[in-house]
Amino acid sequence: MVLAFVLNASNAAEAEMTRSNLARYAPEWEVELIQRMPAKAMNELLEPYDQPFFLTLQAGDRLRPPFVAELADRLAGLPANAAGLIYYREQGSPLHESPIPEPPPHPLVWRTDAVKLGGEPYLAERELLPFEAYVLHDKMFRLGAGWNWPVAGSSMWEPSRTRKPAWQRVEEEWEWVCPTLEAGRGPAGSPGPIELLKPLESPLITIVICSYNNAEYLLWAIRSVCSQTADVWQLIVVDDASTDDTWTKLQALPQSSRIALIRNPVNKGKSHSLNAALEACGTPWLLELDADDWLPPDCLQKLLPSIRSASPDTACLYGDHCRWTERPRKELVYNGRHPALASWNPESLLEEAAPLAPRCYRTEALRRLGGWAVTALYDGRLYEDFEILLRLAKSFRVRHVPEMLYHRRIRSSSITRRNSDKYAAWKRWMLRKASVAGTEEAPG
Repeated sequence: MVLAFVLNASNAAEAEMTRSNLARYAPEWEVELIQRMPAKAMNELLEPYDQPFFLTLQAGDRLRPPFVAELADRLAGLPANAAGLIYYREQGSPLHESPIPEPPPHPLVWRTDAVKLGGEPYLAERELLPFEAYVLHDKMFRLGAGWNWPVAGSSMWEPSRTRKPAWQRVEEEWEWVCPTLEAGRGPAGSPGPIELLKPLESPLITIVICSYNNAEYLLWAIRSVCSQTADVWQLIVVDDASTDDTWTKLQALPQSSRIALIRNPVNKGKSHSLNAALEACGTPWLLELDADDWLPPDCLQKLLPSIRSASPDTACLYGDHCRWTERPRKELVYNGRHPALASWNPESLLEEAAPLAPRCYRTEALRRLGGWAVTALYDGRLYEDFEILLRLAKSFRVRHVPEMLYHRRIRSSSITRRNSDKYAAWKRWMLRKASVAGTEEAPG
């Protein structure tokens, strides 16, 4: 019995049309309607499944009567190194020569053994890939070059014509998601998006992630670090006494000398956690990444020229970022690129109140200032990024790198959003401090 998944089944009318069509023309198939969290649902159903192939249809797809016989003939002649079949509608335009056009189609047919190679989870669940529309594309990349994807045309398959949601800017979304998925391409049987990492003798940059109850976001942030094209990094993750399963997920990461874990015995706040990472840092530069954000794969590659040309009095480099708004069901809506302030003084920075991200600090400069201020208003738990930038700018250069280097998630449940009413008081306190005198310099 062939298993057929019908994805995007939250569109009830389209899903029922496809289910009825399959019941009529493929009555021996087992049909599963998948609404939300497709990877999790599909992983559970695939675990006991032992047939050689399965299908991934979309709600609204329809088959004509000869399709089942046509498919059986094609599968009988499918090479052993073919992971499945990518279909196109014969009356339409054929696919480009590339097996994965942009935006790509996902395969209609999958070889079960190929998908299961590497073990569970077979498909990346939301914590490893928050863009559920690309779960199948991600699996294609992860299967690597050891597998082929034959392309087949058919007039017996009618794909859904359902439009994407109005909020989803598909082209821009794929532009930013695709490079991270491509970075996960490995040899056949790759174990997953977060790979075992080869040791690095002299890393240049320590990436620091401080997390408090961000287990559902943390692995995507770590995946973005492991996807960097410039192999110059090590990673420190500080768990600030989370009460969710953050520590369990961290301990399950592949063992690597490149990744260090720190767990605070009690919740101490962001500044304390950053100082713990600073104490453990053994590289000339430290880049801060929030647990619910992520880096594009070329972030470090684009930073390297500025790092190598930075004068000794340059204490911090920061870049531009893309902004993504999290919807109530966790979907991410692309809001465009956001260039950072190229130059600022304390008043303009605090008035703008726009985070400068990412921030890549010279470790020596941070230590000369004593690290992040744990005695600041609210004990350094809020707005520590502005506070350290303003102190650095008094004695060092802080430079803008005009490149898109960061993805920032805007969510209503973040610590900053939940405490937005405290910013005005913190701003007045900060401006009263004599230490805020100093002006940031633009590059060049």
